[in-house]
Amino acid sequence: MGRNFEGGGTGRYYEAKFMGTTTVSDEFLRAVAELPRLSRDEYKKKLFDLYTQHYNGDPTNPSAGPLKDLRLEIMAALGLREEDDKDLTAYSAIGTPLDIKFGTDGFIQFKDRMTGKIGRVTLDTTLNQRKLNETENQDDHIYIGELPDAVQDEDAYLRAIGDYGHQIASRLMKLTAPDERRKAA
Repeated sequence: MGRNFEGGGTGRYYEAKFMGTTTVSDEFLRAVAELPRLSRDEYKKKLFDLYTQHYNGDPTNPSAGPLKDLRLEIMAALGLREEDDKDLTAYSAIGTPLDIKFGTDGFIQFKDRMTGKIGRVTLDTTLNQRKLNETENQDDHIYIGELPDAVQDEDAYLRAIGDYGHQIASRLMKLTAPDERRKAA
C-alpha cells in the first residue's frame, strides 16, 4: 500500500513542485523500523541504500519537470550517452525519513562505469534565504532556491537548471574519481 508524502505550506509546495511527491513502500518502512542501532553516518548510509532499493518510481525518469530537466542537464554535463541512462538516477525524498532526519528533499546518484564508484549529491529545495546564503555547502549537498517560471521566463529557467546541473555534475565527478585524482582535487 505505501504512504504518500506531500507537504503543506509554501516551502513544502515548492519542494513537491520541484522534486515531485513521494510514495514509499511498506517494505521500506518495515526495513527502516528493523534497522539496528547504528552511528548517525552508518544509519544515513543504510537509509539511502534501503530507499534506492525500495523506491516507488523510475529514478531515470522523474515525474516532476524540474527534477527531470535537472537530471538531463547533469547527463549532458557528464557527457553520458543514452546507453548510460541507468547510471544516473534522481530520487525525490520529500517527507520521508531522509528528509525529516537529514534535510534531504531528493538526491542524484551516479555510478561511474570506469571506477565502479557511486557518487551521491543530496538536494535541499528551499525558499529559505538564510540556507541559500550559506555558500559553504557540504561536498555532497546542494541547496536549490526558487527557479524562474519555465513558461514565463524559459531562458532564465534553463540557465538556472544548467547552473545547478553543472554544480552537481562537478561534485559527482569528484566523488567518483579514481583515488589519485580525488587527492589532487
